[in-house]
Amino acid sequence: MSVCLKYLVLFAFVALGAPAGAQHGPPPSASGFVVDAADVLPLSTEQELNRQLQSLDDYTSVQMSVVTVASLGGLPARAYATRLMREWGIGQAGLNNGLLVLLAPAESEVYVSVGTGLEWQIPDAVAGRAVESMVSHFATGDFESGLRAGVDMLAERATSVPWDVRYTGLDALPERRTRAVGAVVEMRGQLSTDRNWLMTGGERVALRYPPYWEDGRRGEPSSVVGRIVIAEPLTVQVLGVIE
Repeated sequence: MSVCLKYLVLFAFVALGAPAGAQHGPPPSASGFVVDAADVLPLSTEQELNRQLQSLDDYTSVQMSVVTVASLGGLPARAYATRLMREWGIGQAGLNNGLLVLLAPAESEVYVSVGTGLEWQIPDAVAGRAVESMVSHFATGDFESGLRAGVDMLAERATSVPWDVRYTGLDALPERRTRAVGAVVEMRGQLSTDRNWLMTGGERVALRYPPYWEDGRRGEPSSVVGRIVIAEPLTVQVLGVIE
């Protein structure tokens, strides 16, 4: 369950109100990647977004949910989003790679929560641009286009490959490795036959892969690019293998 979250900027837009018949209170459960409790999306769009986000999960392990509500029930958007992220377990356990787009049209609020495992791909500035893009549509009552624009921008960044490798080799890591958690490191060494660890610099580094990962040579010298998720024992989330 993704509970370590970074809460981003909250934007207001023109209050247009929720459609009649929209359900009040928090959605009782996650029925899919898209839960339109405020009833602002055509069914066809909801289905398309669900397929898009299912594909994102299948091929990257990044989990994004889009939730619309008729009311926040008196809670701040941040608290409401925290509740959903925790109760629904958005993001892979141990990777904190969840994303939540929360829209409350009656309260004129849209909120984006980003798991700490995605901070390097979706920093505050990027999430802010995604929200601004959505708000530009919401202000005219076009919730469908706004949510599509936000999902597309966030999904594109969530699948981007980081070229700004902070550390090259284990000897470049700081003495207190906790300072390196979340950073991208490139390491060259010998992959184990099961690909679950890399022997480099006389140290065994545990490797985690997205569920879709199937390629990569086994047991041959390779350069692994990954994000450090645990300092001791050193564990990285694999982002790529360079042969």
